[in-house]
Amino acid sequence: IRVAGMDGTIGNFRLDFTSTPDPTPNNKCAAAQPIGVGTWSFNTVGAQGDNPTLCDGEIVSHRAAWFQYTANESGIVSATTCPDYGGDSQSESSVTIYHNCNEMSSACDNMLCDGVHGGAQLQVATGDSVLIRVAPPQDDLSDTFVTGDLVVEFKPNCLGDLNGDQEVNIDDILVLISNWGTCEGCDSDFNGDGVVAIDDLLVLIEAWGPCE
Repeated sequence: IRVAGMDGTIGNFRLDFTSTPDPTPNNKCAAAQPIGVGTWSFNTVGAQGDNPTLCDGEIVSHRAAWFQYTANESGIVSATTCPDYGGDSQSESSVTIYHNCNEMSSACDNMLCDGVHGGAQLQVATGDSVLIRVAPPQDDLSDTFVTGDLVVEFKPNCLGDLNGDQEVNIDDILVLISNWGTCEGCDSDFNGDGVVAIDDLLVLIEAWGPCE
């Protein structure tokens, strides 16, 4: 870097220099990092902004890190930076889960955490592949970033078996009906949209019968 006076002029000056690090490889949904159960480091410094759609239909653009998890059996996958669950984030974070890059998210910060860090969980079926996004919170500035550890856990169950008797039957329908309506984090909310409704009832009916 060379600084000189124009036409031989002299004087004092201040030189400001900034450097933007290369983005992490998994800074876009299409380049999500394949992972399994465990603890995974994330760093969104230098990440490029993406434009995902949240559960409420709002489109956001934040520096984010993306991961991809594939379920070997039906159950509940959870992803969190919450310290109570073993996660960590150097600043406030948001965790959302998607089935596809271009669709609305299926779970948005629907885990009970400490109000500072994010967590999301979603009912999945065998073979389902979900995309997990870690980013600054929804109302934060688009150029902020987060770093830390994401904890991914999986709890196997029989899809639709809400009372744990290893069979999907009328008893499970009664449990689902008792949770009907807005119900953040409910087991009856199979699609993770924060509402127990007809879509969740259809999931239960499709799984009808003894658990395999």
